[in-house]
Amino acid sequence: MRKAMDLLTEKKKEAKERLPETRKAIKIVKTWVKIVSRARGLNEQLVQEANAKIFTFGSYRLGVHGPGADIDTLCVGPRHADRDEDFFGELKRMLIAMPDVTDMHPVPDAHVPVMKFKLNGVSVDLLYAKLSLLVIPEDLDISQDSILQNADEKTVRSLNGCRVTDQILRFVPNIQVLAIVSMFLCDFV
Repeated sequence: MRKAMDLLTEKKKEAKERLPETRKAIKIVKTWVKIVSRARGLNEQLVQEANAKIFTFGSYRLGVHGPGADIDTLCVGPRHADRDEDFFGELKRMLIAMPDVTDMHPVPDAHVPVMKFKLNGVSVDLLYAKLSLLVIPEDLDISQDSILQNADEKTVRSLNGCRVTDQILRFVPNIQVLAIVSMFLCDFV
């Protein structure tokens, strides 16, 4: 039990070290969505209000990731930011131009389309969900079923990781216990 607690402490330290990379991703997508909004001809007020949100999910968000595990992230964008042209086009170009980004591997034709890359050596899997909203609110709650209205299949599949993680966090009263059990299970599998 002590070994598991020591590993959990190390994971918390590692998670804190990954936090700046998550913040960089947030800043990048907020800049990207304004560029896309301007390119689509939206008026200056809508460009300024334009927003995209980053959500983390999976083992990283649950705190049960192992050393070197990737950060599963979801970018949620507005209806005018297209997956193929804007996400796998403009955003990918912006990321590649950054010296901190290496090993870019876009997989647009996957069941759940993803961009895989390293940001300052930290592996990131970035998914995209295009919602039917003109502006993505800062307090967006993607756990609500209404968020799925008018969403294409790839968006629904991309949202599922975050929505399932939200459910786990809601139904598991003690995430530390989940982390310890997960570590023990990994040792036996």
